[in-house]
Formats: sequence, structure tokens, C-alpha cells
Amino acid sequence: MSWSGLRLPRLGTWLVALALCVGQGHASGQETVHPSTADPKDRPPTLFERNQKLVRDLKSLGPWEQQARLIRQANRNVFRQYGWDSAEDRFAEQLVGDVAQIPPWDFMGRFNFAFSRVSERYTLTEQQSAQIRPKILWHSMRVMGKHVTTLFDLSEEVLAARLEQRPFNPAEVARWSQLSEPIVLDARAEFETFIREVEPLLTPEQKEILEKDRAAEDRRVRTILNRLGEWQQGRWTPEDWGLQDDPFHTGGRTSPASTGDRAGVDAPSGPTVLYDPTDEDAWQRYVRDFIRRYRLDEEQSTTAWAILRDLRARAGAHRAAMEHEAAGAPLEVRMAPIYERLFQELRTRLDRIPTEDQRRAVEDQDTPSMPPGDGAESEQPGPRPIEIDGAG
Repeated sequence: MSWSGLRLPRLGTWLVALALCVGQGHASGQETVHPSTADPKDRPPTLFERNQKLVRDLKSLGPWEQQARLIRQANRNVFRQYGWDSAEDRFAEQLVGDVAQIPPWDFMGRFNFAFSRVSERYTLTEQQSAQIRPKILWHSMRVMGKHVTTLFDLSEEVLAARLEQRPFNPAEVARWSQLSEPIVLDARAEFETFIREVEPLLTPEQKEILEKDRAAEDRRVRTILNRLGEWQQGRWTPEDWGLQDDPFHTGGRTSPASTGDRAGVDAPSGPTVLYDPTDEDAWQRYVRDFIRRYRLDEEQSTTAWAILRDLRARAGAHRAAMEHEAAGAPLEVRMAPIYERLFQELRTRLDRIPTEDQRRAVEDQDTPSMPPGDGAESEQPGPRPIEIDGAG
């Protein structure tokens, strides 16, 4: 089922749209909707107060129709650039563009409109709609509730740049991409849980549509996940997020080679490193690169390889169990969110191994480099540490 417009949208469009969570600071269940009576100067703002300010700032941008046109154009550019042109992609593009017409502070208005479009696509009966609608809302709110503070941070920072009428800079994009990665992965895992719950409610014809929409969504998310490594290092241009027609970026377009040289920008250095979370060979390459980057000693290296063996064994157990499941989706599609979760755990556990001296030695390098290898390992420099929820 196409969850575009219902789930958290893809990274670039989502940031430009200032996140679908706007207006939902009180809906996560993490605090009441009533502002605190304490002196605001003596405490940080509550989520309710941050929500209220965010809505005011959004409205100060001007008529929402103007912002919606920019979002629609950016979304169109992204789909064209990445070659998302199947019938399923076109439906998702149209849906996201239409949802953008509704102001982000009207969350339920957006949700209701998107669900009505999905209902039409799948020809849902009233009974199916009554069963599926609360499931979508529940899973969407679970992701938002888990990451509500980060979502507000991202929305406020993106909006600040828009209010200043300036282009995003590489350092900002690096930070936003790092903060967004756990949210994207969690949203994808939540989506898979939702699919497992809803499939038994569908007819064979509806399941056929679902399988095609799901495959298209998987391709789009994989593309974004593969680009995150570049963006997290500040290697980004406005075209990456479809912003080449945005008035605040047309005068500040930069090439990948020059993004680190802009005045006042402290963009992360180092070459692009991409690791496909669904490829276990990439896991091994990541461990090799990590050992070489931090110059781990023999004991630390042994620990690193033991972590890899543990996670590979767990992946194998999941795969063996899923091979015997009677599910319509291909095994690789069902395994993808598990691989991504395990790869995230791999990075988190590895990141705890280096000593402070080893970390400092890497951080002090102006240009990260690796000692020569024997030719069997990856020739790519090692991964730069990435902020991940739960990392120690």
C-alpha cells in the first residue's frame, strides 16, 4: 500500500515541507496540550509551545499556496532526477504533491485526504477502511512519537533557513541527514509491520496492487538510504533535493567539489563512503574499514569481528525463519528492514570500541586517510562516525 503522504515522506521533500509532524506536538502523548504556567524564562519551551511557534513561523512565510507550489516542484524534480517513473511512482508523486497543498498545521486534513486517495486506489470497502485507517494512523504516530523532539529540531532549523531566505549549507544538510537516518529506518520498519497487519484484510487483486506499490516504495527508500552517506558528509547540492528551482537556492548553487569551501561552513571532510545495509558483504567491508580507520589493536579487532559474526548469525536465523513463511512478498523485500536494523546495530556496537585517544586521532586529521591494505580489503577510506539513536 502506498504510504507516501501518510508515512514520513522522503528526506528532501520532508525537510522542505518542514515535516508532517507540525501541529502534532500534543498528539504524541508525551505531554499535555496546555502550556505550562511556569515562567518561560526559567524553563525550556514545551512541545506545545514549540508547536505554536512553529505554526506561527510557517504562516509568516506567506500564503501556503506559494510554499505548496515550491514543494510540488521540488518533489517533481526529485522523481525525475532519480528515475522514479513507474505507474506506482507517478501515483506516489501525485499524492505527495496533492497532500502538500494542505497546510502542514492541518495534520488530520492531510491524513484524511491522503487516506481517501489510497482508498480509491485500492477500492477499499467500508469495512476495510474502518480496519485499515486506524492502523495507518497508529503506526504513523508511533514513529512521530518516538522521534518527536528530533522532528521539532529539524523543522525549526529548516524553517529558520527559509525565514532568513537563504540556501541550506552543507554543514546543515550533514546534521539534518544524520538526525534523519534513524527516523527513516524506523519509519521503514514500522511500514513493514503495518504491511504484515493489513495484508490479510486485502483481496488478491488488492494484494497485487500492494506488491507493486511496495516494490516501488522500496526502490525509492533504498535510493535515499544510499545517498545519506554523501549528505552526512556535507556532499550535497540543491539538485539532490529537487531545489534547483527554489528561489532561495538558485543563487547559491554549489558543486560537490566546492561545498566544503564556502565561507563560514564547517562541512565534514572525507570521501564518500556507501554501504548497502542489505548486503552482508558491505557489512564485512564496513568492519574492515572501521578497524583500519581507527587503527584498532588486535583485541579490539577481534571484538569487532565477533560482533559481525553475531549479527550475521542473527540475520541467517531471520532468513531461515522467513523462508518457511507463506508470504506474498519476495524474501529479500521482507528481509530488507531486518538487515537495516542489524546494520544499524553493527555501527552502534562498533562505535563503542575505539578509545578516546583513537577517536581524537581520527578527529584531528584534516583529511581522513587509511593505511595501505593488502589489496583484498576495500580501497575506500573507513566510515566516519554517524550519530545513531542508542549509540554509546
